[in-house]
Amino acid sequence: MNSKVKQSLREGATKGDISAGLAISVVKNCFNKVLKMTDYSLLGDHIVVQGGTFKNPAVLRSLEQQIGKEVVRPDISELMGAYGCALIALKKYKKDPVESTFIGFENLKKASEYTRKSSICKGCENVCTVTRLKYENGKTFFTGNKCEKIFSNSLKGSREGENLHEIKKKLLFDRPLEPKGTPLLNIGIPRVLNMWEDFPFWATLFVESGIKVTLSPPSTMPIAEKGYGTVMSENICFPAKIANGHVMELIEQKVDRIFYPMVRYNRPENDTAINDYNCPVVTGYPEVIQSSIKPEVKYGIPYDHIPFSFNTPENIENATWEYLEPLGVPRDVFEKALIKAEAAHVEFKKKVIEEGQRIVNKAKEENRLVIMLLGRPYHVDSLINHKAPEMITAIGVDVITEDCIPVEDRTDMDKDVHVLSQWTLPNRLFDAAIWAGERDNIEVVQLNSFGCGPDAVVVDEVKPILNVFGKNPTVLRIDEISSPGSVKLRIRSLIESMKMRGEDYEKIKTPRITLPLFEKEDIKKRTILAPMFSNFYTRYLTSAFELDGYKFVVLPEPDKKSIEVGLKYTNNDVCYPATIVIGDLIKALQSGKYNPDEVAVGLTQTGGQCRASSYASLLKRGLVNAGFHNIPVIAVSTTTSKPLNIQPGFQVSPIKFNYSSFFGSLFGDCLAKLFYRTSVREKNVGESQKLVNKYIDLSVPLLKVGKHGKLFKLLEDCVEEFNQVDVDPTELPKVGIVGEIYVKFNDFSNGYINKWLMSKKIEVEVTPLITFFLKSFVAKPFNNEANIDPKSKIYLKAMKAAENVCYSFIGRANKILSKYHLGMSPIHHVQDVGATAKEVLSLNHQYGEAWLVAGEIGTYVQDGINDVVCLQPFGCIANHIVAKGVEKKMKEVHPHLNLLFLDMDAGTSEVNTANRLEFLIKGAKESMMEKQARSAKTVTVE
Repeated sequence: MNSKVKQSLREGATKGDISAGLAISVVKNCFNKVLKMTDYSLLGDHIVVQGGTFKNPAVLRSLEQQIGKEVVRPDISELMGAYGCALIALKKYKKDPVESTFIGFENLKKASEYTRKSSICKGCENVCTVTRLKYENGKTFFTGNKCEKIFSNSLKGSREGENLHEIKKKLLFDRPLEPKGTPLLNIGIPRVLNMWEDFPFWATLFVESGIKVTLSPPSTMPIAEKGYGTVMSENICFPAKIANGHVMELIEQKVDRIFYPMVRYNRPENDTAINDYNCPVVTGYPEVIQSSIKPEVKYGIPYDHIPFSFNTPENIENATWEYLEPLGVPRDVFEKALIKAEAAHVEFKKKVIEEGQRIVNKAKEENRLVIMLLGRPYHVDSLINHKAPEMITAIGVDVITEDCIPVEDRTDMDKDVHVLSQWTLPNRLFDAAIWAGERDNIEVVQLNSFGCGPDAVVVDEVKPILNVFGKNPTVLRIDEISSPGSVKLRIRSLIESMKMRGEDYEKIKTPRITLPLFEKEDIKKRTILAPMFSNFYTRYLTSAFELDGYKFVVLPEPDKKSIEVGLKYTNNDVCYPATIVIGDLIKALQSGKYNPDEVAVGLTQTGGQCRASSYASLLKRGLVNAGFHNIPVIAVSTTTSKPLNIQPGFQVSPIKFNYSSFFGSLFGDCLAKLFYRTSVREKNVGESQKLVNKYIDLSVPLLKVGKHGKLFKLLEDCVEEFNQVDVDPTELPKVGIVGEIYVKFNDFSNGYINKWLMSKKIEVEVTPLITFFLKSFVAKPFNNEANIDPKSKIYLKAMKAAENVCYSFIGRANKILSKYHLGMSPIHHVQDVGATAKEVLSLNHQYGEAWLVAGEIGTYVQDGINDVVCLQPFGCIANHIVAKGVEKKMKEVHPHLNLLFLDMDAGTSEVNTANRLEFLIKGAKESMMEKQARSAKTVTVE
């Protein structure tokens, strides 16, 4: 925000303009982020505001402009909360008079007369700094304490509630950690992320195999702070950040090895779920630890971050044996240990369900309230949850967790959940929300870690699920900054509001709205609106569907209005590309240009671990909130497993689609290479762009099956025409562009960075799109070898044959491009890119752009381009791992690499971006001069 303010001041904005902008932001954030209200008519016609914020007349006026109605502000708006409390107190007093404890107005000064003393509470791992306020009358009050265990202000209920969180901790970690006899070795396991789910399995497996297990201690801020210097991404979630400290703790304990596996798939829990993925951060963070801490290189302790999946018994057995055999574990010992490890996991899950149901049943018998704390397994960590369970139980309310739902009560994800059920842990939350919604004595509090990628989808799905039952979740957003006061206030407000419900209380149930499916009759009836992806590729991608008879209209390039609409109708924590494309589609529908009964809207959907798989679900919610209840959504996907989006009328021919999209992407890549090589040097500005437009028009009709020969002939003509462009052949500094697929290829989303660089006489090299689509040629064999997703020999041979065919065509294109008179770098083989990536990270990372980021950066370096910009949406969970997360390793492997990460979002400051790019340009120019000096030296020697 500071950068945006400074930029606006430089552009001539007055202080009044800045103040007005801030006031507008307050109101928009209120509607878009807090209330998430898109239909202002729900406010009614008579609107009264309260709170100290509305003492500011600019905020008041901003609200009136936003909703288009007059708003009443009481003259004591900042005191309305206190006034309301006084009215409630008076009402209660009249109903049940008790002696007042009010000290009288004449003694009010005494309320501020106290002595203050701070101390450190060591009653638990939180180690709170507690301040004691002692008043003249001898009474004391404590602040800063996250629980009432040691320091209490007598806010406890008549009974202590039961806490399933504490029970889970004991079930997880109270188990033997040493084998009988002399251990083979001592393996350290960090008490972080997926270990809050899988520790019973791993601990039992190792101990029964004759290995001692050292578990890192319970989380504390001192432990977390030990690793803060090695945290690579400042906006990654707090549960990930503390992992660095836990690994440092194990290093200090001098264990023989550290074990922290990269778990991609969890055990299947719901047959109706689309997939059983872990979040990319949970899967990939062990790799970040390897890159940032380097336990073996720096401390001499081997660090085992093996790829692993729990999705099938065969994968579990094969992967665990491959790990344990080199450690000296006999096969017969291993087989017995594996059986016991699986039994330990099953017993743990069974006990959690039994304990949860015991608490629920007892509370039901006694007619008591139960709070279900929705969260991830690692939210049981007291440092992460800020003792929220203890705050609840101190008031006398029982606490249960999301994983205590009986198996037979799990929901049908296809029927009851309106988002893609791709991640195991969020799927549990959907199950639990429906289960809790059906029970009158259970209310839901949801723990949401700042920076949690999946929760941008999950939080907005849990709410409408509960709304169906007339309930609302209380969302607690938590990170490393402790705020026990606000958490207590939220919890006590929830519980008090439950108690205040009278016998005549009636729940307001909100049924969910389901959009119509795209049916077969819609093929002729509806035109599909698609957002602009890239000038080089969009027409090629849509033409694949037009060949099957579908009518597509590609929208114009997005603009600031697209962002504004997107922020209104999407979760503001979701990826920037989702905000743009969803906003762009809804903006088009709101323009009045299209008849809602004659259009559908479409997006791509990958089906992988990344949030991009959920864009179609988010679009549906946005359409519902915007009032477009009759418009179908189609999702274009290359997945061949379960259907991601039910669309009976949208069935494309695989042969036509693959053929057209392959050759379209390849031709688009060739055009992009020619454009970027030529445009920056052209003497007649705009000539290169005219050629690009010309050859897109000529090439689209040639994407039909069997016409690739003519397409290559057209490419030869294209190269020849580009050779005729009048250019300045002087060598220029080069900058490579990598990153997330949308912000890399969409000019608007990246702030037209390519044009800006070219305006500075910097030659831009952008990675080819075709490599993104062909990365499965590397990924599938890896998954097979790593026991992640085994395939048959016939399948792998077919994959290899398809790869050879594809690269015979790519080789042909490279040969034609080599005729460009200024020279041209080729489209590299994906196997070569994968081999380069393996120098930096595991190929197990297959979310987002996956290992391609590291591979493409390495390929640039091999081509002599050391200055690289990595474009990513702000908070991109994939790039937390595969880009920023392994920056140290990339620079270690490529010591001359000058790498700049640019986060793109709605609030990106153009000035800030330009300033950072200026430093990169300086490096690019220096790199070119060093290269020229080396060339000159070589010539002199010869």
